[in-house]
Amino acid sequence: MLRVETIADLRAACDRARAQALRVGLVPTMGYLHEGHRSLMHAAREACDFVVVTIFVNPLQFGAGEDLDRYPRDLRGDLAQCEDEGVDVVFTPSVAEMYPSGPPLTTVGQKLGKEQLYQAILYPNDAILMGYESWVVRTKKGETFAGLKTSDTPDQVTIKDTNGKYHDIDTPDIDRKVMQKMSLMPEGLAGTMTMKELVDLVEYLATLRNKA
Repeated sequence: MLRVETIADLRAACDRARAQALRVGLVPTMGYLHEGHRSLMHAAREACDFVVVTIFVNPLQFGAGEDLDRYPRDLRGDLAQCEDEGVDVVFTPSVAEMYPSGPPLTTVGQKLGKEQLYQAILYPNDAILMGYESWVVRTKKGETFAGLKTSDTPDQVTIKDTNGKYHDIDTPDIDRKVMQKMSLMPEGLAGTMTMKELVDLVEYLATLRNKA
């Protein structure tokens, strides 16, 4: 079983399968797999030649007051279940991989009020959106890992650093885990617009909240 963490690697794996005339089946999930997920994997295996499972906790599916950090995660267990079901590829992207330029503003507009939208665009570090927080993990051996927290389970934390490298740190080895007051959201968006364009953008996004 192959685990990939980038869209490019996933596409490459699927392209190789299709080049061999294999039918690709996809089972999208948010992880913390159970028998329902396994039945879908089994069905995909029966209907297709090449099975892909995605595991991605999408922060944009969490509204105000909904705790993204408390959503249950068990990546090790999920991978073991996928292997048991004969899955060919598991796609486990980070938030930054799925939304490299920040979350889609149309989706953000459905969740934030006008004041919050202005703050998110003008001062991203003062209004950090869920899934774009920067974390620092320090181990008992004195090692320090900083970047995006892509997974946090009772057994292990995974940090993706600025070079794109993933670091799996076992929970018993962690001395401190701190969220920094610095967003991974890009800065400078407002600088690319005139004041009228900024106001028009926020007004449009605010209408999406009313429709949501």
